[in-house]
Amino acid sequence: MATILHEDVSRLIFANFSTGDRLDILTLLRLALVSRHFYSLVTPLLYRLLRFETQSQNQKRNLEILMTTLTTKTEVIGYIREIHIGGIGSHGELVVDWLKDLLPKLTLLNAFTWNPREKAILRVVLLIRQLWPACHLFPRHLLIGSLEANELIETIPQMLQELRLFISHNPIRAQEDKKALVHAIKKCPNMRSLEVWQLSGGCVRYGPWTGPQVRLDLSEGHILPAPHELKIMEPPFPWEDVGYWGEMGGWRNLEKLTLRDTSPLPFFGGCNSTLRSLCLIGGRSIDEVVLEAFCATLRGLEKLEIAGKYARIPMNVLQKYGEALKQLEVHGYNVKIISDNEASADCNMPDNVHDIDRWCPNLSHIALDMFRDGASWVPIYIPHIVLALTVSSRMSFSQH
Repeated sequence: MATILHEDVSRLIFANFSTGDRLDILTLLRLALVSRHFYSLVTPLLYRLLRFETQSQNQKRNLEILMTTLTTKTEVIGYIREIHIGGIGSHGELVVDWLKDLLPKLTLLNAFTWNPREKAILRVVLLIRQLWPACHLFPRHLLIGSLEANELIETIPQMLQELRLFISHNPIRAQEDKKALVHAIKKCPNMRSLEVWQLSGGCVRYGPWTGPQVRLDLSEGHILPAPHELKIMEPPFPWEDVGYWGEMGGWRNLEKLTLRDTSPLPFFGGCNSTLRSLCLIGGRSIDEVVLEAFCATLRGLEKLEIAGKYARIPMNVLQKYGEALKQLEVHGYNVKIISDNEASADCNMPDNVHDIDRWCPNLSHIALDMFRDGASWVPIYIPHIVLALTVSSRMSFSQH
């Protein structure tokens, strides 16, 4: 059985289990026991991503086993491509010394993820900058304006790929956070992902911005980055300031855009040919006129997600611009179909729902959570697509 499939086909199948997830690792380990041939195919995948923490004694023990394995089986070191480090607690020096010994032995390092609050890891990051300047760095939950963020932005701005900002509702703090955001945008030309959230009382805030408005001044002659992903949830600065960023070419690479609602969409006109995913999450009701006008400018939108209390299925958008759509997700209470047909305006499921299959011929994934008087809808079959509505869980179905 192990030799029936072509080797390249087997590699493609096994690659689906190389995410670093615990269950996927167990699957790869089981596959490695099937035969020597499978073992030779699975081993590079097992070591492609190193993911570990050392906060507990068990985790420390696992790291020691990994260190011993890499010491005795040096041939597997060449398979390592990514390193993800969680909390290291009191074992920081042990991890740092081991990584400083391991990194020069690697043949390639594509990505390094760590918790920026672990200050000892900064020495490792500086070594990565020297050995692998093309490596993508992903500091998890990096808070712009913090001492850790300032140090990284000043030390390795060219390598930072992902930034996340929490802006305080405190008027004085909001001004400082805004300055930190502008500084980060200007200092990190290779930034691929930016998230902007609200922070109130130490917690993420999802409601409309009620604090003081500050101007986002990006017009001082700096070369601005062109992120691939952007998530902005109710910023304290005018959307016109974000629009200026787009006018300067900031959206030329934008592939994924996440906003609270449709109101800021007119300020993202520079991503017409690149945007593949649009997510409207947690906001107010969707203005279909604005959404339809925005989708009319796009070429190749593949995913549309709408989530929130008043999330609705934009039937008109699907009818006119759903040809390239591959994934549709709508989640929320009080869900209604947006339709020109007044008779179906108060119904969750119009008579022409089966037309989605005709409007969106490439659609292979639908996930809908719809609620109505606590009762779930009976699944409806559309040719090629199974569409189900459920009261409590997200249901995803693939094309048949």
